[in-house]
Amino acid sequence: MKLLIFVGLFVSFGFTAFVGLAYLPIEKVYPSFEPLPITFRIDKNESIKSVSTRLKNEKLILNSSLFEYVARFRKLDKAINYGEFSLISTMSIVDILTKISSSSNLKYNIYIKNCITNWELLNLMKEKQFLHDDLSNYSLEEGTLAPDTYIVSYKTRVSDFFKIMRAKQSEILIQEWNSRKPELPLHSQHELLVLASMIEKEAATHSEMPIIASVFINRLRKKMRLQSDPTVSYGIDLGNLDKRKPLTKSDLRNATPHNTYRIPGLPISSICNPSKSSIHAAANPIETDYLYFVMSEHGHHVFSKTFYDHKRNVLKWRKFQSQSHR
Repeated sequence: MKLLIFVGLFVSFGFTAFVGLAYLPIEKVYPSFEPLPITFRIDKNESIKSVSTRLKNEKLILNSSLFEYVARFRKLDKAINYGEFSLISTMSIVDILTKISSSSNLKYNIYIKNCITNWELLNLMKEKQFLHDDLSNYSLEEGTLAPDTYIVSYKTRVSDFFKIMRAKQSEILIQEWNSRKPELPLHSQHELLVLASMIEKEAATHSEMPIIASVFINRLRKKMRLQSDPTVSYGIDLGNLDKRKPLTKSDLRNATPHNTYRIPGLPISSICNPSKSSIHAAANPIETDYLYFVMSEHGHHVFSKTFYDHKRNVLKWRKFQSQSHR
């Protein structure tokens, strides 16, 4: 009987010690450690043994076998997520297991600028080492990806990231198309998107967008060619900024499906990925009689109703340019 009591007490003591160690941060055992956060990365399909060994090597846990036992005891050994986690030596084994089996892995912000081209976007994705590049032979349609700031996890697939961007742009486009001004000379959501990309490339300021939109809409109604320089550039380099160069008069005569000096109506596709603001401006242009615009010395455009006034504004701009280059 005494032996049984002794064994029972021993087992009880051992279990209590086990529970205590599971909740004991390593920092309590080695107080000389300075508790600094560590970014701990767990790879997809990494084994619990590998994780525990590396946690021990990083001095985040006391014992790797104890970590594995606690993980199995709490049925978390199959629930560990992959990604990057911020861990610190003040955390116990239970704290660490709770964190790495939750969705509290580190997140990353990705800023996508307004009117980014697909060529720029693909290059940007290659720079993001925390993403999983799965874009072999992946094709993108210009204009269909919404610029914004996105939050992603470690090793998010770039293709999945693009699906999120595409869904957001589609939602914006449907909303703006359904609430557009009546009797616009646009026949589809695609045309609205193309026009928005031109507006974004031309506008010097956010406030100009609805006015630029009115110019293009007025010209479309009058069957005038849109004569937008950014469409010429895109027709030459397809958004590859490494190939972009100042336009020449001969470039304006270059026959491409995007050159609005040569083709009637809108280009065959968008010339960048336009923002929500430019899509809204395309769907809701203000009412004007403007048919022309040119840059001014003040960094914004001046608008005119007649070709005569436009020529005068162009001469002023050229005079300013020649003086500023002296």
